[in-house]
Amino acid sequence: PEKELNPTYYDVLVCQLEHMGLRKEVSALQAVNREWCHAVRKYRFKSLVLTPETDRHQLFEIYCSNYVLPYVRHLSISGEWVSRPPHESYFEHVWFSDLLPLIKAIGECSPVEYMNIEFICWKGLTQELRACLVDNFTHVRALDICCINFENSNQLLRLLNSFPHVQYARLGDLRHTTYTHVRSQLARVEPLLLSELRLECGYTGLLMDWLLGQRVAL
Repeated sequence: PEKELNPTYYDVLVCQLEHMGLRKEVSALQAVNREWCHAVRKYRFKSLVLTPETDRHQLFEIYCSNYVLPYVRHLSISGEWVSRPPHESYFEHVWFSDLLPLIKAIGECSPVEYMNIEFICWKGLTQELRACLVDNFTHVRALDICCINFENSNQLLRLLNSFPHVQYARLGDLRHTTYTHVRSQLARVEPLLLSELRLECGYTGLLMDWLLGQRVAL
């Protein structure tokens, strides 16, 4: 995707200090002035990874503030289990539903540019959670989705069509059991903004139909 604006010298210095392991010194810089505070938060809160192992209580304490949420640019959601509670099925994603308020807040406050979704069973998500993922992240420019089990092709195409500004996409192992989509989901006419597409174990006729749509030119 298009590169971000050139970093300021505040950004460069914060990055260098963090790489040197001087975290306390970087934290102290937030109190100097607004520019330093902005640079530190932009570096520290740029990427957020959500997994079943995420400490939800700590996460809500950190990201409940509007002073932090606007800095999130990369959101990764991975359902891969490290240690699953015995009472919870892999397909239920109870952990994911617990994070709905946070994900909603991110969608409303943060112009997320990169989104990664993997190891998810779509059936295990609540309707509200599905709607949040489909409706709240239309400004994403880089999309990485793989290892997702959909119930049908309609769900897959709804997700793909919810990112109209994507310039980079990596699609892999997106499964569905039935074809229930409608013609309008494959009838896009606006030009594609894609500059790079990676299909990893994901090449299907449906994806090709989605890419081509009714476009005169790609």
